[in-house]
This record gives sequence, C-alpha cells and structure tokens, in this order.
Amino acid sequence: MDFGIQFVSVVMGIIHNTVRKLFAKKQAPEPSEIEALRHDLRKQYHSFRLLLNANNRALEIMAELEQALKGEHPFGMTFMRSRCTAIAVNVFQLIDVLLDLFEYRVQIPVLVGCEMF
Repeated sequence: MDFGIQFVSVVMGIIHNTVRKLFAKKQAPEPSEIEALRHDLRKQYHSFRLLLNANNRALEIMAELEQALKGEHPFGMTFMRSRCTAIAVNVFQLIDVLLDLFEYRVQIPVLVGCEMF
C-alpha cells in the first residue's frame, strides 16, 4: 500500500471514532450525582460572591486612603493603621477564598505579634 493511502485510512478512522463518540447515547446521571453537582455549584457560587465582596471592600478602603492622602482632611496614624489592617484582612480573605475555589490547601503562616509601625 502507498503511504498516502495508509495516512488517509488512519485519519478517516480517527474521524469516524470521534464522530461516533460525539453522537453516542449517554446514560442519564444518577440523582445523587446531580445533587452532588448542584451542591458543588452552590459552594463555588458562594465562594465567588465572598471573593467579590472581599475585593470590593479592599478597593473601597484603598479609595479612602487615596482620599486621605490628597490632604483634604487631616488624618492620624490610627487611621492609617486601621485602614492598612482592614486591607490586609480583606486580601487574606481573597487568598483564602481563591484557595477554596481551586480546592488547593496550603498552610499560610500567621504573623502573631508583628509590629509594623
């Protein structure tokens, strides 16, 4: 046989198998599988909402800091510390939710007694 004929034969076999798999009748999933998928989807939706909320809070606090730095109103070190802490908390929540969404668990070290100022 010629190489070209063999090649066409192999390609046609691959196409035939692919089309057959695409149009094969699939069995309906079990009710328990459907409920498990719904549960997973609800969990992911809830986690995504938490992600958006934490992101929005962090951005709002950053906007507050930006307004304070424009110099329109006086602010003190307490204001800066509280806003930076709030940003750090929200970013930590973002990371935690992202890890939960991707089901990848790692240990994040917690800084205890860390004085930044």
